[in-house]
Amino acid sequence: MKAEDEVVTSPLSRSLDVGGKHLMINVYRGALRDDDWFYEVVDGDGRAEVSEFMFTSDQDALDAALRALRLSH
Repeated sequence: MKAEDEVVTSPLSRSLDVGGKHLMINVYRGALRDDDWFYEVVDGDGRAEVSEFMFTSDQDALDAALRALRLSH
């Protein structure tokens, strides 16, 4: 596998319960140092929503995911 095809998972990724549903927030970036971060939120049924935007840090991506969850619930 080429380095540009690999992804790095942030240690900030986490699971949480929101409104009685178990969710997983995964924060990723490409393997190259200058790649930006994005998030996906996966529900208990395996459905995933992926961020439309890229973020300069994993913390920014996590914060955006948490904001999106607050707005949707």
